[in-house]
Amino acid sequence: MDLFKTYLDNKLHSLKRELKEDTANTTDEVVKKIKTEHSYEFKYSGNKAQFDFNRIRSIRGISALKLLTNHDSEDEKKIRYAENRALRAKKFRKQKTSKKPGNSAILKSTEPPCVAPVATATSANVGGNFRAQRSNYGPSATDFCFRCQEQGHWRRNCPKIIKAAHGQQ
Repeated sequence: MDLFKTYLDNKLHSLKRELKEDTANTTDEVVKKIKTEHSYEFKYSGNKAQFDFNRIRSIRGISALKLLTNHDSEDEKKIRYAENRALRAKKFRKQKTSKKPGNSAILKSTEPPCVAPVATATSANVGGNFRAQRSNYGPSATDFCFRCQEQGHWRRNCPKIIKAAHGQQ
Protein backbone atom coordinates (compact mmCIF):
# COMPACT_ATOMS: atom_id res chain seq x y z
CA MET A 1 0.00 0.00 0.00
CA ASP A 2 2.89 2.35 0.83
CA LEU A 3 4.46 1.71 -2.53
CA PHE A 4 1.24 2.54 -4.33
CA LYS A 5 0.88 5.78 -2.35
CA THR A 6 4.41 6.97 -3.21
CA TYR A 7 3.86 6.03 -6.85
CA LEU A 8 0.64 8.08 -6.94
CA ASP A 9 2.30 11.04 -5.18
CA ASN A 10 5.19 11.03 -7.63
CA LYS A 11 2.82 10.81 -10.58
CA LEU A 12 0.69 13.68 -9.27
CA HIS A 13 3.77 15.86 -8.66
CA SER A 14 5.07 15.20 -12.16
CA LEU A 15 1.67 15.99 -13.68
CA LYS A 16 1.47 19.18 -11.64
CA ARG A 17 4.95 20.23 -12.80
CA GLU A 18 4.07 19.49 -16.44
CA LEU A 19 0.87 21.48 -16.10
CA LYS A 20 2.76 24.48 -14.69
CA GLU A 21 5.34 24.30 -17.48
CA ASP A 22 2.61 24.05 -20.12
CA THR A 23 0.73 27.05 -18.75
CA ALA A 24 3.95 29.07 -18.54
CA ASN A 25 4.83 28.14 -22.12
CA THR A 26 1.35 28.90 -23.40
CA THR A 27 1.24 32.28 -21.66
CA ASP A 28 4.65 33.15 -23.14
CA GLU A 29 3.42 32.05 -26.56
CA VAL A 30 0.22 34.08 -26.20
CA VAL A 31 2.17 37.17 -25.18
CA LYS A 32 4.55 36.79 -28.13
CA LYS A 33 1.63 36.17 -30.45
CA ILE A 34 -0.18 39.28 -29.24
CA LYS A 35 2.95 41.37 -29.66
CA THR A 36 3.52 40.14 -33.20
CA GLU A 37 -0.14 40.21 -34.22
CA HIS A 38 -0.65 43.72 -32.96
CA SER A 39 1.41 45.42 -35.60
CA TYR A 40 1.40 49.16 -35.79
CA GLU A 41 1.15 50.95 -39.08
CA PHE A 42 3.86 53.55 -39.36
CA LYS A 43 3.89 56.37 -41.83
CA TYR A 44 7.65 56.14 -42.36
CA SER A 45 9.97 53.15 -42.31
CA GLY A 46 12.34 54.93 -39.91
CA ASN A 47 9.59 55.07 -37.30
CA LYS A 48 9.15 51.30 -37.52
CA ALA A 49 12.89 50.75 -37.15
CA GLN A 50 12.94 53.00 -34.08
CA PHE A 51 9.95 51.16 -32.59
CA ASP A 52 11.61 47.77 -33.07
CA PHE A 53 14.87 49.07 -31.61
CA ASN A 54 13.10 50.48 -28.54
CA ARG A 55 11.22 47.22 -27.98
CA ILE A 56 14.45 45.22 -28.05
CA ARG A 57 16.22 47.78 -25.91
CA SER A 58 13.48 47.74 -23.26
CA ILE A 59 14.09 44.03 -22.73
CA ARG A 60 17.79 44.70 -22.20
CA GLY A 61 17.03 47.77 -20.12
CA ILE A 62 15.91 45.72 -17.15
CA SER A 63 19.33 44.09 -16.79
CA ALA A 64 21.05 47.45 -17.24
CA LEU A 65 18.85 48.92 -14.54
CA LYS A 66 19.89 46.16 -12.16
CA LEU A 67 23.54 46.93 -12.88
CA LEU A 68 22.99 50.63 -12.25
CA THR A 69 21.32 50.03 -8.92
CA ASN A 70 24.34 47.99 -7.84
CA HIS A 71 26.65 50.97 -8.46
CA ASP A 72 24.46 53.44 -6.60
CA SER A 73 27.09 54.96 -4.34
CA GLU A 74 29.40 56.00 -7.19
CA ASP A 75 26.58 57.68 -9.08
CA GLU A 76 25.33 59.44 -5.98
CA LYS A 77 28.84 60.78 -5.34
CA LYS A 78 29.03 62.15 -8.88
CA ILE A 79 25.58 63.70 -8.63
CA ARG A 80 26.35 65.27 -5.25
CA TYR A 81 29.65 66.65 -6.57
CA ALA A 82 27.95 68.14 -9.63
CA GLU A 83 25.20 69.71 -7.51
CA ASN A 84 27.73 71.24 -5.10
CA ARG A 85 29.78 72.58 -8.01
CA ALA A 86 26.66 74.17 -9.51
CA LEU A 87 25.73 75.75 -6.16
CA ARG A 88 29.24 77.18 -5.74
CA ALA A 89 29.13 78.64 -9.24
CA LYS A 90 25.70 80.12 -8.59
CA LYS A 91 26.86 81.70 -5.31
CA PHE A 92 29.96 83.08 -7.04
CA ARG A 93 27.87 84.67 -9.79
CA LYS A 94 25.44 86.06 -7.23
CA GLN A 95 28.32 87.63 -5.27
CA LYS A 96 29.69 89.23 -8.43
CA THR A 97 26.34 90.69 -9.45
CA SER A 98 25.28 91.75 -5.96
CA LYS A 99 28.21 94.18 -5.61
CA LYS A 100 26.75 97.62 -6.07
CA PRO A 101 28.88 100.34 -7.60
CA GLY A 102 29.98 102.84 -5.00
CA ASN A 103 31.03 106.46 -5.36
CA SER A 104 34.15 105.37 -7.22
CA ALA A 105 31.98 104.37 -10.19
CA ILE A 106 30.94 107.99 -10.64
CA LEU A 107 34.51 109.16 -11.28
CA LYS A 108 34.87 110.79 -14.65
CA SER A 109 37.56 109.68 -17.03
CA THR A 110 39.73 112.06 -18.97
CA GLU A 111 37.84 111.13 -22.13
CA PRO A 112 34.53 112.89 -22.70
CA PRO A 113 31.62 110.45 -22.89
CA CYS A 114 30.59 109.46 -26.38
CA VAL A 115 27.21 110.98 -27.15
CA ALA A 116 25.36 109.70 -30.19
CA PRO A 117 23.61 112.22 -32.42
CA VAL A 118 19.89 112.64 -31.94
CA ALA A 119 17.74 111.36 -34.78
CA THR A 120 15.77 114.15 -36.41
CA ALA A 121 13.19 114.32 -39.14
CA THR A 122 15.76 115.76 -41.55
CA SER A 123 18.28 112.96 -41.10
CA ALA A 124 18.84 110.15 -43.61
CA ASN A 125 16.55 107.61 -41.91
CA VAL A 126 13.28 109.41 -42.63
CA GLY A 127 11.86 106.24 -44.17
CA GLY A 128 11.95 104.50 -40.80
CA ASN A 129 14.28 101.72 -41.91
CA PHE A 130 16.60 102.21 -38.96
CA ARG A 131 16.13 102.39 -35.21
CA ALA A 132 16.17 105.78 -33.58
CA GLN A 133 19.34 106.36 -31.60
CA ARG A 134 19.25 107.21 -27.91
CA SER A 135 20.04 110.81 -27.12
CA ASN A 136 21.56 110.16 -23.70
CA TYR A 137 23.85 107.31 -24.58
CA GLY A 138 25.83 106.22 -21.54
CA PRO A 139 26.12 103.42 -19.02
CA SER A 140 22.96 102.39 -17.23
CA ALA A 141 22.69 100.70 -13.83
CA THR A 142 22.32 97.29 -15.46
CA ASP A 143 25.40 97.54 -17.73
CA PHE A 144 28.52 95.53 -16.86
CA CYS A 145 32.14 96.57 -17.04
CA PHE A 146 34.17 94.17 -19.20
CA ARG A 147 37.28 94.67 -17.03
CA CYS A 148 36.07 94.30 -13.42
CA GLN A 149 32.66 92.69 -14.11
CA GLU A 150 30.86 95.19 -11.87
CA GLN A 151 27.62 96.96 -12.70
CA GLY A 152 26.99 100.62 -13.31
CA HIS A 153 29.86 101.62 -15.57
CA TRP A 154 31.66 100.70 -18.76
CA ARG A 155 35.29 99.73 -19.21
CA ARG A 156 36.35 103.18 -20.38
CA ASN A 157 34.99 104.64 -17.11
CA CYS A 158 36.26 101.77 -14.92
CA PRO A 159 37.57 103.11 -11.59
CA LYS A 160 40.24 100.41 -11.49
CA ILE A 161 41.74 101.62 -14.77
CA ILE A 162 41.56 105.21 -13.58
CA LYS A 163 43.32 104.32 -10.31
CA ALA A 164 46.00 102.42 -12.21
CA ALA A 165 46.51 105.38 -14.57
CA HIS A 166 46.81 107.84 -11.67
CA GLY A 167 49.19 105.48 -9.86
CA GLN A 168 51.59 105.33 -12.84
CA GLN A 169 51.85 109.12 -13.25
